Amino acid sequence: MSSGTVTRDKLREVGRNSEVGRLDALAQSLARSAAPFAQTTLSLTGIARATQSGQVCSCSPHLSLSLPEVTMRCSVAFALCFLVATSAAAQATTPRTPVIPEGQRASATLTPGIRVGDIVYASGQLGTSRENPNATIQDETRRALENTKRVFEAAGTTMAQTIKCTVFLVSTADFSGMNEAYREFFPDSPPARSTVVIAALVVPNAKVEIECMAAIPPK
Repeated sequence: MSSGTVTRDKLREVGRNSEVGRLDALAQSLARSAAPFAQTTLSLTGIARATQSGQVCSCSPHLSLSLPEVTMRCSVAFALCFLVATSAAAQATTPRTPVIPEGQRASATLTPGIRVGDIVYASGQLGTSRENPNATIQDETRRALENTKRVFEAAGTTMAQTIKCTVFLVSTADFSGMNEAYREFFPDSPPARSTVVIAALVVPNAKVEIECMAAIPPK
């Protein structure tokens, strides 16, 4: 074998390795930069095309490699494009809408409710009141759920559509009293629920906090 043949073979091997490296970089770039590519499906398919013709797999206009070497890499790049495009389409059809009922307001750290699709998520509601500092656990439970009810109504649904609630209690001794008032809001077919006993709530002397989510029926 002549030295010229060895040199040409070596150059071809280096060229293949370089193109494989560039394909790896393409896949990594797609994973890191999903947001910019989320504008349209067309932009994604234009950036990385996985087509097969004879013995050549073309994953971009600048990469042409033999199938035994790059089939897996082409598949990864194409799968990334598909996943990003699917995510972009879901985000485009499911906006996130703040829900702020009359008498409540958003703060720097939370919004009373967020609607996503046909679900509304209410922030945790306390039952404390300056007008009634000595409120019982029943009083606080009712007030917390009344606040939740206002969020749901502002989103276009009712307490009857509640899917799940989480109750945070400071004392297990209040469990029975909380349930007494809680049942008033869900007399039939109550939602799924978790009840957690914690050391304290962020408002001093608060006994309970309740957060719920509800379905929004079609109009």
